[in-house]
Amino acid sequence: MKLHDCHMQLRTVVMPPLDRDEPEEDWYTAKEEGLIPGQVWDLYRSTRYLSAAALAGFETADARVVTVYFSRLIRSVKDCLVDAAELRKQMHAQSALQYDPRKSYPQEFSRDAARLHRSAFRGLLVNLVGALDVFADVVAVLLPGQIANLRAGGAAFTDVEKWLGKPYVLPPGLITPSQHYAAELHAQLSPEVIVTDGPERDWLPLMRMYRNKSAHLGHQSFGQFGLQNKADEDFSFFIARSWPFVAEQYATTGLPTAPEDDLVDFSDVLNDWLMHQDLEEYSEGAYRKIRAILGIGFGVLHSAYVQLKELPVAQQTLADLEKNRQAYKFEYFKDAG
Repeated sequence: MKLHDCHMQLRTVVMPPLDRDEPEEDWYTAKEEGLIPGQVWDLYRSTRYLSAAALAGFETADARVVTVYFSRLIRSVKDCLVDAAELRKQMHAQSALQYDPRKSYPQEFSRDAARLHRSAFRGLLVNLVGALDVFADVVAVLLPGQIANLRAGGAAFTDVEKWLGKPYVLPPGLITPSQHYAAELHAQLSPEVIVTDGPERDWLPLMRMYRNKSAHLGHQSFGQFGLQNKADEDFSFFIARSWPFVAEQYATTGLPTAPEDDLVDFSDVLNDWLMHQDLEEYSEGAYRKIRAILGIGFGVLHSAYVQLKELPVAQQTLADLEKNRQAYKFEYFKDAG
């Protein structure tokens, strides 16, 4: 079907309602199942379920742009977290079916399980890091100009991360509500995002690296290492803390250098090479970490919205959205000959 095969002389255009007096079913389900932080729900409710009248309005073209764009951002945050929760379930289901040299095929393990597990992990990373980027865009719209280089329509959490990594000093004199809430955002998010010691140090750069590599190069771009755990002798799978990482470079060929029955201690190199929790634990921890950060961030943004009473229709926001606009001349793929 091509565009010219459709009716383009219209009597009626159907679109979602501009104002609501009750939550949408998918939002209510996400809240009841705990898939979104309570603070995201609070903002959704305070905006009267993303009603235009409670955002920037719908009276002018500028107001419509801000209202609709902001609504899409908030819905994206919810959907990213809902998708992430579903992908965690998929990973958990496939984990038990992955290759185990003690088990027989096809009764006890599946040759597709590793691919499906990797694919779900890839999607999980895309959704989790994507949720952070959407949050950054929400900050750009609700608190325009408060974070350097954060621009609506092209915001990335990397700019928020850089901002959080430096001290935040309020300007002298009268403080605007936006400046106050920017300071609150910095104070509450910095300890969660900028971690320089302990087991969580470098958590965000590592997660972003794996998101980028798996998204751009596919989920075969990194290797997995299966190790038997001591409790029940089942296998757990781990990934490296660096990329590219090719453990085979350290292999040797020819006759073994140690007797066949001797144990070889790999603890030093494995502790250096690998994350110290398997993919199942890491994925659950990553989901909880991102969910917690969004909860903190949206708690501050909700307070800011209540204080401001509506979304600002800032000229900077409109200019940034126009500047970040991308348009192409594509119409359709030609039929195969």
